[in-house]
Amino acid sequence: MKDSLITVEQLTVGYKAAEGTALILRDVSFQVAAGTRLAVVGAVGSGKTTLLKVMGGLLRPLAGRVIYDGRDAFAAEHRRWLRERVGISWQQPEQQLFAETVLTDVMFAPLNLGYSPEAAKEAAEEALRSVGLPEELWAVSPFHLSGGERRLAAMAGTLATRPQILLLDEPTAGLDPAAGRRLLTLLGKKVAAEGLTCLLATHDRKIASLWCDEIVVLHSGRLVFHGRSAGWSGFVASIGPSQGEELTEAGPNDNSGERREDPAGPAGDPAIKIAAAGLLAAATAISGNWLDLLIKMVVATAIYALHKIPLRSVGKLLRPFWPLVVAAIIFGRGGESGTTLSGTALFSTVLFSAGGWTYTTGDLVAGLWVGTKFMAVILAVGWLGLTTTPTRLTRALSWWLSLGGLCRRLGANLAMAVFVAMRFYPVFVSEAERIRLAQESRGISLVRGLAGIGRRITSLVIPLSAALIRRTETLATALVLRGYRPGQAGFTTAVPQIGRFELLLMMICGLAVLLPLLV
Repeated sequence: MKDSLITVEQLTVGYKAAEGTALILRDVSFQVAAGTRLAVVGAVGSGKTTLLKVMGGLLRPLAGRVIYDGRDAFAAEHRRWLRERVGISWQQPEQQLFAETVLTDVMFAPLNLGYSPEAAKEAAEEALRSVGLPEELWAVSPFHLSGGERRLAAMAGTLATRPQILLLDEPTAGLDPAAGRRLLTLLGKKVAAEGLTCLLATHDRKIASLWCDEIVVLHSGRLVFHGRSAGWSGFVASIGPSQGEELTEAGPNDNSGERREDPAGPAGDPAIKIAAAGLLAAATAISGNWLDLLIKMVVATAIYALHKIPLRSVGKLLRPFWPLVVAAIIFGRGGESGTTLSGTALFSTVLFSAGGWTYTTGDLVAGLWVGTKFMAVILAVGWLGLTTTPTRLTRALSWWLSLGGLCRRLGANLAMAVFVAMRFYPVFVSEAERIRLAQESRGISLVRGLAGIGRRITSLVIPLSAALIRRTETLATALVLRGYRPGQAGFTTAVPQIGRFELLLMMICGLAVLLPLLV
């Protein structure tokens, strides 16, 4: 292909799972010429979004590379160029908005890239004009705009750095047909007027055929077609209409990129698991010395091994808590160092001081003690969520909270509260990752120091809070529409069934309590 602006070479993307490496994209290669409008077509889960993440330099592949006009997408020296010249818009981008006004939100990416406030304002105003958002709305909070207006504001944020290349993930998702057509018409005029190169991920064959020059089709992570839009109908005819429908059907397939492990583990009654996890966590929390704590951690490790939980899952479980561990190491100045350690010369050495605050080796040991114990408690209960589905866990918890079925009303209310909390945790993690990805696309990682930390926190917390409020309202409405009333038995309780596995589990946790007493 002449004048290739983008080259994707043998791209393979995946993650580690218990059974080995699960691949999301498999040996994908294609080229895109400057000024081309390319549709990336495939069913939900075929790898479209993953491909855009890699092309945006946000997800490293296991193999292969992405080259933009001779620049490696993952080379550190090209990161600023990538953020400035490759504009990315994810699904429902309006949910990333956070600033006080529309104009200041659109200025976010230019400021991250080092524009002066005047230059950033000029670029933002130009972008807002290009998407047709009325000037009287620029000083309005983005949260006061309609859904369509917020989509335009978010698109302006993508265009504010004057990108040469656009990566658009389902740009019409969530819009009514008329609004979707208006957005595509607007983008089409922008792309044509400035000669932009555009990759648009979609499962809509009509959009792909009418709006784009070329089409790439992904199926189960593999590239099965790349050609001119006019050749798409011929390709479908060659493989049969039913298979052609399969390639773009808006539903899951055998390669969603999500984990397929059985969350219930090899065996185990959930009520007994709750008791075992509670016993182990309590024993860990009251550990009095390092040997005692080590025994509890060894027991927890044995439970993870018993359930064959992969290390990747353990790492993912612990990742959100590392900032708290670091804070504990710095500020956890009690425990052992405050009693048996701080009086000795070995543990009174000053490591550093700031103003009137000193940090000694004793403080370091105390901090390590607090941080390690905190992480050990997380490990002691974390396996429960990794090996039991929320529904089974809630039924078992309902049995415990109802005091073995004696207080069903109390158990039902508490179980519903716990069930909602458990359901919201993955939603919280998913929303946080989605918003982090969107702000990363707008160059937030390029801002260093305290200013960068402040911008990261603000750009994440505000849209995340708004997203959780929306989800809470949706859930509350759904519960009311389904006839839920406080106190009613929303879950059937699960009476514990004790077998050999349950006895083994309780024996292992019992060892965690008894061994420190015998040593």
